[in-house]
Amino acid sequence: MIPSSPVSYTPDILTPTNGSTIDPNQPLIITWKPVAGATDYNINVFKESGGSSQLVDTFHAGTLTSFQINPLTDGKYDIYIRAEVDNMLRDGKQITVNAPKADPNIVPQPPVNIVPLQILAPGNNLTFTGDEPVILQWDVPKYAVNLQATVKITSPTGFSTSNGDRNGENLNQEIQKGYKHLAPGVNHITVTLSERGNITQYQGSVDIIYIP
Repeated sequence: MIPSSPVSYTPDILTPTNGSTIDPNQPLIITWKPVAGATDYNINVFKESGGSSQLVDTFHAGTLTSFQINPLTDGKYDIYIRAEVDNMLRDGKQITVNAPKADPNIVPQPPVNIVPLQILAPGNNLTFTGDEPVILQWDVPKYAVNLQATVKITSPTGFSTSNGDRNGENLNQEIQKGYKHLAPGVNHITVTLSERGNITQYQGSVDIIYIP
């Protein structure tokens, strides 16, 4: 059972608990107390070695308060969360977890984290007619780099088409009308930004009404 998550001044970790032994064959799910006004959380993971700690990785979780990372194995790890609030940084309490050696016969599921993406335009449920241009805009995540965008359009009949390999940092994307693009009625548009090898995706959606 995951403990409740009351608002806190610092992003103290709820799970896993300090001193616990984790499963080295599964992605590690880390949860922490939310901090009011936080615009980003980053997860810092260190591995203890020879009396010191070496940074394994830092993950940006946006405004999420639960995050999956790749399995940790064969060692002792220190983890803490840092919150960014009003351009100030607040560190949560550090915890230490123990990870046995992984079973080489077990292939873990890859971790997936979906961070909300703000769609700037068009507004939800706006109506477009004829040849009126539809410009799709989104807010580029603060710490994301080398993003690729996939735009999925689901028509009123349930038919879906995806257009990928776009530059995720390009804020202005015109949606073409016609076959395999906008169809008459309510079209559901989902934008997913991702980076090769990254365990975080950014995703947002909007509905628009098209009248030919």
